[in-house]
Amino acid sequence: MTIQGIVKIGALICGCWIWLTPASFCHAGWEVGFSKRDITPAQPLRLSGYGNRTVPSEGVDTPLEVRAVVLRESSGAAPTAAVPFVLLSVDTIGFPAALTQEILQGLQDAGVDRQRFVICSTHSHTAPTAAEQQLLDEYRNRVRDECIAAVQAALKGYQPARLFHSVGEVTFSRNRRVIQEGVWKGFGESPEGPVDHTLPVIKITDATGESVRGWLFNYACHCTTFGGDYNRINGDWAGYAARGLEAAFPGSIALCTIGCGADQNPPRVPARALQDSQTCGTEIVEEILRLQQAAWKEITGTPTGHFGFAGLPIDRPSVAELRERLQDRSPQVRRHAEVMLEIHQRMGRLPESYPMPVQVWRLGPEVSMGFLGGEG
Repeated sequence: MTIQGIVKIGALICGCWIWLTPASFCHAGWEVGFSKRDITPAQPLRLSGYGNRTVPSEGVDTPLEVRAVVLRESSGAAPTAAVPFVLLSVDTIGFPAALTQEILQGLQDAGVDRQRFVICSTHSHTAPTAAEQQLLDEYRNRVRDECIAAVQAALKGYQPARLFHSVGEVTFSRNRRVIQEGVWKGFGESPEGPVDHTLPVIKITDATGESVRGWLFNYACHCTTFGGDYNRINGDWAGYAARGLEAAFPGSIALCTIGCGADQNPPRVPARALQDSQTCGTEIVEEILRLQQAAWKEITGTPTGHFGFAGLPIDRPSVAELRERLQDRSPQVRRHAEVMLEIHQRMGRLPESYPMPVQVWRLGPEVSMGFLGGEG
């Protein structure tokens, strides 16, 4: 068993794609539906990702989108009874658990099951957060509604399909955690730090295997080509890669997931950030085009999905420390203190653990995908 790539999804969910030795699985045909919806803000909003941003966005470089793919088995007497696997790729920095639940609730009538439902955030630092309250409530609700609409549209677009996988390599990410004598000292380029340059790709075609309908690709790297001084809406390298693939294969929809890349950055040169984000996206497109000329392995077998939680211990500040932080200069620190003190007042104690979502999809004997909540 070899780990070939990393996936980050959900409310910043990380995980891994694993190519497995074929076992005794029954072959399953596939039916797949795709959809894409625009979620570009209609008015300036404060962008997320950096604490120094205090004013609304100042323009739009690229649209922000939600892309959906739904998969189900087509074998058996009643293929329409198969529970769909649903994956969303959303151009936003992350999703809180409450918003994920609202989207899932909106899809109950469609028979969507939590074990087979995943939201992937591209973690762009030049997009609004869907989690912020007050001024961004309207946008949050729009993102929720567009995610639901994207899945509903994809569910109406089932067509017979074949799935294939391959693994490429792209080398623009670099480790950003400076470690000295085993202790983290801050952010910066760490040439000796670990990286994962693999590019796992799933190609989805029509029933003939010839016409490409969509892509699911992954690269373990932050979408942080732009720094906090850049205040325009942009999908970063993930957005450029997805749109580049869609342009190269007209009519297709390309979903990007980003892997355990919390310790990985793209090039960070402010003077050429726009060019670098485009270049990184182009590198991914060119690598997938190269893979397209080689042999791909078909994904067959009965898919399975599992979901649960793992309680992870956390370092808890004291109530006194939280009250001190209410006066902190950083609005993010103040907001965190407010939330934690509200929890203490309501529950009579502070949380002792973080309930990390843990999810695994196995798409037959060839590919498994593991998902963990948090910035991996």
